[in-house]
Amino acid sequence: MRLVIRPISEPTQMVDVTDRVVRVIADELQRSVGGNHVLNMLEAERAVQSLLSGGVGFHGRADAP
Repeated sequence: MRLVIRPISEPTQMVDVTDRVVRVIADELQRSVGGNHVLNMLEAERAVQSLLSGGVGFHGRADAP
């Protein structure tokens, strides 16, 4: 699944932001907890896929009580 938006100003255009969102999440994982770049990217991809599929309760590393 891809995360695609249609800007209000150009509703005929479609902008795929999936890769950018994954990179931002991976960068935040790196900043917050360090770790391996490849694993952070995989975890970020998993998080985005879970969000897109309507995943409920996905917490990744930051399992909140």
